[in-house]
Amino acid sequence: MSSLPTTPSVAERPLTRGTIFLLAGLAALGSLATNIILPAFPRIGASLGVSSQELGLTLSSFFVAFALGQLVVGPFSDRFGRKWLVLGGLAVFAAGSIFCALAETLSLLVLGRVIQALGACAASVLSRAIARDLFDGEALARALALTMIAGAAAPGFSPLLGGALDGLFGWRVTFLVVAAFGMMLGLHYSTSVGETHPADRRATLTASAVASAYGRLAFDPLFLFPALSVGLVIGGLYTFFAAAPAILTIHGREAIEALPHACRPDEDGRVVPGGVAAASRPYQCRISRVGRSRPSKVGPSSLPAQAPALTTRRPARIVSWSVRSST
Repeated sequence: MSSLPTTPSVAERPLTRGTIFLLAGLAALGSLATNIILPAFPRIGASLGVSSQELGLTLSSFFVAFALGQLVVGPFSDRFGRKWLVLGGLAVFAAGSIFCALAETLSLLVLGRVIQALGACAASVLSRAIARDLFDGEALARALALTMIAGAAAPGFSPLLGGALDGLFGWRVTFLVVAAFGMMLGLHYSTSVGETHPADRRATLTASAVASAYGRLAFDPLFLFPALSVGLVIGGLYTFFAAAPAILTIHGREAIEALPHACRPDEDGRVVPGGVAAASRPYQCRISRVGRSRPSKVGPSSLPAQAPALTTRRPARIVSWSVRSST
């Protein structure tokens, strides 16, 4: 135990930006690892030869492993300290992410996701324990509030990041980026924080005591009702996140074609605004762009028979357009 670094008292530990970034990153790691891959589901399915529905196993397996791992990580950290569980969890998370990036079958991808979850749960659940070790009073309230904000924001921005990475480099790079983030957090933790739960504050670990504590918690209404409400909300949220990419990419074109007045491109890249009635005289379309405008005349003879509407080449950065009679 003497090799563990000395931890300052809570009064001596300032709430710095680096500490906030560390706690927020640890708390958001699980959400980041889950949501960042959702936009890539159609491409992952095409690459592995499975449907988006089958890829739902990558979500359910992650959540089950994440939930069960927390039941073990918490008591172990109270008995053996935070440092090696956090560093070990981040190492397992990075290894699982790399395993996912190299997976060639759905079974291997699901296995990698389970490894990911077992590592991420240690970081996520211990972020709040580390905050309680380091701070007290107002500083603790601020640290926990910022940690919760990071956990809530991760499902919002991570799909945007995942979609960009998937579009530019492919879905496998997404897992590599997540692995790099986990390793960066581990390096930051080991160099700036270290052990926060010294030996004189650690609790004894017995299976009967842990089981008794979980048993009491399972029948405590002060825990059950908030946990149930949060679980239902998160479950609905992730159900939407999992289904949205497949719906938008696979069924999006059919939905657009079903709209009678939608502006949609044809095979030649032209935009056909529906609902503009064709008449015997030609119409002039003035397309306003940044710095210039270009008129082009089209008449009924140039319009598609199935959609008698204005047709024009689609320019870049259209700001506004209008249709007026040329007569």
